[in-house]
Amino acid sequence: MKKLHLLLVGMLALSVSLFTSCGEEEVDPEAPKLNWTNYDGSDKSVLVGEAVSFEFEIEKVTNDIKSVEVYYTVGSGDDFYLCNTADSSSAPKDGDKIKVSKTFTGVGVYPFVFVVTDKEDLKFTDTVNVTVEAAFN
Repeated sequence: MKKLHLLLVGMLALSVSLFTSCGEEEVDPEAPKLNWTNYDGSDKSVLVGEAVSFEFEIEKVTNDIKSVEVYYTVGSGDDFYLCNTADSSSAPKDGDKIKVSKTFTGVGVYPFVFVVTDKEDLKFTDTVNVTVEAAFN
C-alpha cells in the first residue's frame, strides 16, 4: 500500500510539472524599425548648396511608436534636429512616412542620426554620414 501511495504521488508530481512546463514561451520584444524609401541607407555625398533628403517609413514591431528623431551633428558637437516628435502631443504611428531635407552651405562630414523609439523605450538607431563637397566650376 505504501508503494502504491508513493507511486501515485510520483505520478501526480510528474503530471503537474509536465502540464505547467508546456505553456507558451515568452517572446522577447523587438525594437521598432525604420524602412528606407528608395534608398539603401548608405552614406551620401552632395555638393555645397544641394539638398540632402531622406525618406523613410516607421514600422511598429512589438509596441506602439513613441517618438521619431532625426538630427545631424556639426563639428562643434552641436545637434540640430530636423524631426523630433518626442515632446509632441500626437505620437507617430506604424506606417507613417517621414521626409527630412537639409541644405548645407559649408563643406564637411555631417553624421545624420535616425532614432525610432517605442513605448517601452526600445530603440532603433541608424547613422548616415553626409559628405558635403565644394562645387568646382
